[in-house]
This record gives sequence, C-alpha cells and structure tokens, in this order.
Amino acid sequence: MVGVTVTGRNAGDILAFLFGAGWEGSPLPRELRAQFPNRQLARTPMPVVVNGKKLWTCNNRAFDWKWEKPKGGPSGGIITVWLRVQRDGDLVKRPPIDLRPLQNEFSLDYLRDRIKTLAGIYFNFDPEWHQNVPYKLLPEYKGQVLPSEPHIPLFVRKMRALFGDALDKPHTLGEWLSLFAESLNEHSKARGCLWKWSCSEGASPIYTIRCYAHATNEP
Repeated sequence: MVGVTVTGRNAGDILAFLFGAGWEGSPLPRELRAQFPNRQLARTPMPVVVNGKKLWTCNNRAFDWKWEKPKGGPSGGIITVWLRVQRDGDLVKRPPIDLRPLQNEFSLDYLRDRIKTLAGIYFNFDPEWHQNVPYKLLPEYKGQVLPSEPHIPLFVRKMRALFGDALDKPHTLGEWLSLFAESLNEHSKARGCLWKWSCSEGASPIYTIRCYAHATNEP
C-alpha cells in the first residue's frame, strides 16, 4: 500500500477501499484467489503491541465509516470514521487471561483448550491440519525415514525463544492470538507460511488463526 495512488468517484469509494480488504501483499497464488475470498488481507490491520514488540499478525480491519446527509447538514454530507477494534485488535473488550504455569512441553493445542476452559472461547485453525509443519520440510529431519503424515506441534519452548517471560504474564485474547500467530510464523518459516488471526462480527465472534499463504492441503 505504500506509495499507492487511489482514485474513486467520491470520498465513499476511497474510504471503502482504504478500510476494506484486498489481495495486496497476499502470497496466495492468483489462480486460487477467487476460490478463497477469506484469504484477503485487511488494508488497515491493527498492530498489537506485546512487551513493546509490535506484531502485525491481526487481520481485523481497524476502522469503519459511514456517510450521512442529515437534513439541514452540509451539502456534501457528514463522513464519520471510527476505530472498530480494541487495542489488542479484538472486536470485543475482554479481560486478560492468565495461562500460567506455562511449561515448555505444553503444545499450542493444549493452550487453546486452556483458553476455552478459562474464558469459554475456542479459536480455530484454518485449515485445521495446517497448524503443524511436516517433518520433511525441516532441515533437521532431512534424510530420515518418517511416518506418512508426521507433524511437529508448536510447543511453548519455541514460543519462549521469541517472547521469553512475556508468556508468563496475563494477556487479552487478542494479544494471545497475536503471540500464537507470530510463533507459528517462526515455526513454519521453512514452509513460507503467513499466519494471522481475525474474528467475525456479531454477539459471539468466531476467532480463526489462518495461513494466508496456503489455502489447500498441499503435500
């Protein structure tokens, strides 16, 4: 988006573009994009700051807008722009969740279940199988005879390499999801994944951590 010139018939066209979603920067192959509209990237994503570290793993668009022409108002109408998310990128303001004690052998799946137990919220991986990285893609397993569908889960010990003792502090759901997505990006770096999280609108939002680089069950 840096350096892009946007043109439109009116201010509404420009705002709809800026505060919408598109394929700019998406690694998903062009031939697949029409099949996966949910793989688009927010043009105004929310950076989530954890321990001073700015994470760009939230894919919720940050702003909403409306255009009104009230009676007696200015001839061009009134445009209102507002922040639609919380500071952690979530659409809903939620209290911090304390996952301690976090032992290094705990997996991301275990932490997901813990969040469901503590906060009543379950988040999805899309696609579900893709949360793990096949052994054969990691150099330390090159040349080994492996099971037909081997996987290496993401463990807390790998998250600690990125975030250290920040994991031992309470965080909101949005902050945890950003931490998890960033850890998955490091975990699956050899595969070239791009993990981000988003949530749907409504009274009971659905939370999803999605790989925006791979949309199908690739070998």
